[in-house]
Amino acid sequence: MPAVGGAGQASVCPFGGAQVPLWPGVAPGSEGSALSEAFTERSKVANVHDRSVTGVSTPSLYPYAAQPPNGAVAIVMPGGGYTHLAWDKEGLDIAVWLNMQGVTAFVLKYRMPADFPQARWAALADAQRAIRLVRHNAAACGFDTARIGVIGFSAGGHLASQLVTRPTAVTAPAIDAIDAVDARPSFSVLMYPVISMDPSLAHSGSKVALLGAKPSAADIALASSELQVTATTPPTFLGVSNNDTAVKPENTQRFADALQAKGIAHQLHRYQDGAHGTGIRDASGDMAAWPTQCATWLAARGR
Repeated sequence: MPAVGGAGQASVCPFGGAQVPLWPGVAPGSEGSALSEAFTERSKVANVHDRSVTGVSTPSLYPYAAQPPNGAVAIVMPGGGYTHLAWDKEGLDIAVWLNMQGVTAFVLKYRMPADFPQARWAALADAQRAIRLVRHNAAACGFDTARIGVIGFSAGGHLASQLVTRPTAVTAPAIDAIDAVDARPSFSVLMYPVISMDPSLAHSGSKVALLGAKPSAADIALASSELQVTATTPPTFLGVSNNDTAVKPENTQRFADALQAKGIAHQLHRYQDGAHGTGIRDASGDMAAWPTQCATWLAARGR
């Protein structure tokens, strides 16, 4: 693979059409892993994929280059309750849509926390490394370092919200110059996200998968993203259906309220119709407008 590490900026863009591992060799925390990665097809429609990914031990980025690109980049974080990744509906579909907006996309295949209890924040480590890897290679790839953001869905929305609120959290040992690069995203899009680990709001499956059955009060607080918003949290677009029965819509509202309290620019859409886990392809009712509204928001912010 062309240079992605070492001192200074890379001179050759390493992102072609193939997946790019986040770390050289074994990812920190994956040592000794015997996981077997698997893609499981859930679609009942011929030639229409709806795959679930499990057993990730080698986290990586799947690049989708915009033609023509506008310099902006978004790292896509599929959901799946921190037990699997909804690879097509909340990953590849979103990358194709971003390309239509001129935004280069990278779909992040991140590790599931329950698979790595010895590295509880492995997913966040993967997210930090993804931003750093893309930003480190920005000059060689023609990316604007001030226009590198994230878009996350459900548990992937939680991961994105953790990244935008805790970009400097120490989640893995530094191994090269890339780990010194700024991991703060320039913008974020959070769709029907898991946000809080408050017992009154938490999505129980995601909470247990991330923190275990008996988490400490400190870990609950750290993983409650509404409590971690700071004055440097980036501008955010948020969308959720009031009919969401999987993750309480109040999760999204809490994060929006925290952004408002810190004076962070944001746009919140609480749709009357729609459901959880729809991505773009299954979005219905007034929630079907979210891609158009988000594209307008991105364009207005120069993304």
